[in-house]
Amino acid sequence: MAVAVNVKKELTEIFNQIQVTAAIHQKNAMILKKIYENSDITLFASVFKKILSILLTTDGGNAFVERTMDFIASFCSILKPEAQPDEVHLDESLDDIEHPLVLEIILYLLEASKLSNDGVRFRSCQLVNKILNQLVGYEVSNTLCDKLEECLSLRLHDPKNVIRQQAVLALHRLQDPSNPQDEIVLQLLRLMNSDSFTKVRLLCIQNIAGRADVVNHIIQRIRDVDINVRLAAYRRLSMVAGMLKIYQKRHILHCGFLDTSDKVRECVTTHLIPKWLDHYEGNILLLMKSVRLDADEKDVEKTGILFEYILGTIFKTKPLKELREVLNLSDTKLLPIEKLNWENCCYWRTYVQFLSENEELEDELQEVLPELVIFSRYVKDRSPGTIPVPKKRDGTVEFLEKQFILQQFFLIIKTYDFAEVTNRQCLNSLVCNILEKVDLMSNVVEVVVGCLENSIPEINSRCQFVSEIISEIMFPMDAEAAQIKEKEMEFELAKLMVKINCLLEEQNIAVKEENYIEAERIKKELTKVNAEYKQMKNPLDVVPRQVQKRNDIPTIIKYLDVAAGLLLSPQITQLNATLKTLKNDIIQELLIHDNDNVRAKALRCYALCCIVDRDCASIGIHIFAAPIFAYQNGEECDTQTLITCIAATVDLLRIYGPQLMAAPDDNVLSESMGEAHERVFAGGTSLTDLIQGLVDLMDDEQYEIRDKATWGLCQLILSDRIHSPSLVSRLVLKWCNPISENGDTERITQVIGFTLERIPMMPDSAEQLEQAVLATVKALAFAPKISPLADVNIDNIANFLIALCKTSPKGVQIQSNLAAKICFEISDNPKSNLNLTLSKMLLSLDKPVEKLVIRDLLKICDQIQDDVKERQVLNNITKFVASLAEENSELSVVEEGGEDKQLGNTSRTV
Repeated sequence: MAVAVNVKKELTEIFNQIQVTAAIHQKNAMILKKIYENSDITLFASVFKKILSILLTTDGGNAFVERTMDFIASFCSILKPEAQPDEVHLDESLDDIEHPLVLEIILYLLEASKLSNDGVRFRSCQLVNKILNQLVGYEVSNTLCDKLEECLSLRLHDPKNVIRQQAVLALHRLQDPSNPQDEIVLQLLRLMNSDSFTKVRLLCIQNIAGRADVVNHIIQRIRDVDINVRLAAYRRLSMVAGMLKIYQKRHILHCGFLDTSDKVRECVTTHLIPKWLDHYEGNILLLMKSVRLDADEKDVEKTGILFEYILGTIFKTKPLKELREVLNLSDTKLLPIEKLNWENCCYWRTYVQFLSENEELEDELQEVLPELVIFSRYVKDRSPGTIPVPKKRDGTVEFLEKQFILQQFFLIIKTYDFAEVTNRQCLNSLVCNILEKVDLMSNVVEVVVGCLENSIPEINSRCQFVSEIISEIMFPMDAEAAQIKEKEMEFELAKLMVKINCLLEEQNIAVKEENYIEAERIKKELTKVNAEYKQMKNPLDVVPRQVQKRNDIPTIIKYLDVAAGLLLSPQITQLNATLKTLKNDIIQELLIHDNDNVRAKALRCYALCCIVDRDCASIGIHIFAAPIFAYQNGEECDTQTLITCIAATVDLLRIYGPQLMAAPDDNVLSESMGEAHERVFAGGTSLTDLIQGLVDLMDDEQYEIRDKATWGLCQLILSDRIHSPSLVSRLVLKWCNPISENGDTERITQVIGFTLERIPMMPDSAEQLEQAVLATVKALAFAPKISPLADVNIDNIANFLIALCKTSPKGVQIQSNLAAKICFEISDNPKSNLNLTLSKMLLSLDKPVEKLVIRDLLKICDQIQDDVKERQVLNNITKFVASLAEENSELSVVEEGGEDKQLGNTSRTV
């Protein structure tokens, strides 16, 4: 008994000391170890567990408890058995590796983690974690591992998030990455994807085992609602560059660089990109290659954008000399032909643009930018004109790469100074040569034509210059025949000049001999020959050359692309004479071409004309509406043509709006597009039918059409061109629809979410918003069982819509009107299954502030209470009535107080 008292006394004294300061932990741990070695093991363990029980039941977190737990963990660390000889470890049957007391303490804590007390469960898991931290690097027995997994796996489902956090920290040590069905990994994945607490998701991201299937889930967390979780995901992904596929890297970079948070973007630029660059041993070009996709034009375009993001980040951190050495330019400041590839050319172009944006880096720019004359010759020699036409249009990687390289060259050319005439002439000649002789993709044509803004800034002159190029493309002349014809003309001119000289000499002789009759005859003949000479020499008077117009599809597509490149210029604000001729003589004729690609490009050019000319737009709106109506009625239509028409229709409605509408009979044109007389365009096309056609396309089978139609309708709403509660309701239903096709709908969902977020802030949106709420709730409530909408949580959507209403400047008014409509809906249909949801919505609404509104609502609720029999609905209505009555009484008190104050002021005045 005395021994037991002594052990208890000694342990109590030690634990009292270690709570004060951590400086004596190591010393007291050694003392405690000696007490353990000199005492009865069972007795020591019993006293130690009593101390543990006191520790676990202590309420709240304080420094004394933390120091005590740290001491216990430290004590357990010195109880670890000494390393056994190597031959002992060869016996895999050995199970008891850790110290017996350590095992007993951990098992005691694990049993305590099953208790109902939240504090005890938390402390026990926390202390287990601290002990395991001290055992890092040492083997533990299978018995302990199994017990830890058994008990702590239950804590992963604990209702308290702090306990789940401790369970995650403890169990992550027991993961088996080599086992695809490892239970701990699967549980951590579940928490990482679905736990409602930020800290739990964050810890799972930081501690889960890294393997291919896990990386996919971590990538999903870069779109997490919490910024800290997203940051943790990016930091974790920065360490697994070798495990990521190309499309995964592209997605990570795209989301990171475009994230709304400055912290996330900073993490990507200062942490993720440098880590990935280190993985490729600092080779920038290899990093670029690791994110490159080049299967089609869209891939190439997105690749170029990603290259710019990556290089823009690297250029800000690396010294200029190191950046220049990556290019390895020749003495003439040109890339060797064997280095002409995606990465080198984009790097060169981006570096030149980076230097040109900073005047202080002018000297460095001159080191990487060749003379324009030399560079123009270099571009001509390496243009993809030698590739056969049939192979070009196959979209081969070789062709796409050559097009990309040429595009980079012309983007470099834009950085030159064109103050000198020679530079302008050089560029004009290069543009003519490339456009006329090289087969180009449309995006490359736009860049090439755009360069003319530097050499020909005056818009009319530029239009004339480009129209001549288009004529050369349409009516090409054989070079050899032209040369022969030119030599023949020179020979005839020489003969006439000789004849003129002979006649002049004969005339002079006749005058000297005073033979005036002969002189007069020679004069007439001389006049005739001079006229013939002038006619032959002046090209304006020469009979136009007979050249056959080229009608092959590649040629037509080329000059339509050139026309589009010209019309895209922001300096064009109206159609001048040249552009009108281009529209009337070329573009309009091709609107009914048999080839789908030609027709789509002609429609795009015509749409660009409509943007700057209202008269053209008044005709164009009918042209663009026709394919939409035809497709709506079941007729076949080319996808690209339909997408072009949708985009053109939306743009014209956004730009002109009511100006395209037929004027009413009284010749008063309202600015609202919602009035009945404003629903028909000048010419007969119905705006209502057109909008309905776009709405129907939102559910089309083809993703591109769905995406463009949804985008267009959202743009019209944000531009305040249409007001439609039913359309807002359709957008909400599409936004919450659970159907997803391989992530294709993500962009549509984001566009709709962006639109819904801004609708409440728009003027005159209150009415359509409050009407859309009930329409959406009814659509979800009465959706067929086979519909995907039947799986949507209607209460969540109802709460979302109410929260949306509250963000409006007129939120109080909207909620008051909504409360009245909900009450009338319940009163009119007392047995409806929808009433439970509607009654819950009433409780989510803010209380009205007008006394008259409250009294009207109370009257309706009295009627509801008489008619409705369902208990849950009645309970919700009763709560709503109670809140209204409370608000009503408060308003009455305020009014009475105001009246009393007014009466008091009046009496004092008297």
